[in-house]
Parts: sequence; structure tokens; C-alpha cells
Amino acid sequence: MDSSMNDIFVKISKDGKRSYYPAAQEYGYITRDGGYMPGAYFMRDALQQNQSKIEKTIIDSMLKSIDKALR
Repeated sequence: MDSSMNDIFVKISKDGKRSYYPAAQEYGYITRDGGYMPGAYFMRDALQQNQSKIEKTIIDSMLKSIDKALR
């Protein structure tokens, strides 16, 4: 996440506690009445579903960097 966007993604409660929305969405959070709201695992699922694309992108990027460095 871009730290310059903290005003969008971080909520500060009246007592000064910070809630980071993406983390709360991923891992869940404790509700005001003490219950638990489970996470949606959007990052974990996206990474698993796109693993081969991610690996290919990383390898291609590394190969380009290596080729550039060897020139």
C-alpha cells in the first residue's frame, strides 16, 4: 500500500486506535460487541489464483535486469 494514501485506508477511532482497512478485510477484526468478523482473504486468494502469472512476471523482470547488467 502507498503510505501517502493512509488518509484513505487508515481509520483512527475517537480513542486514537488505528484500523488499517486492507488488513481488517484480509484477516478479520473484533467487533465492538466483542465478536469476530472473519477475513475475506482477498490477497491470499488472488496470489494463489495468479501464481503462474506472478512467477512469469518476476522471472521475465529478472531476466531483463540480468541482460541489461551484462551489456
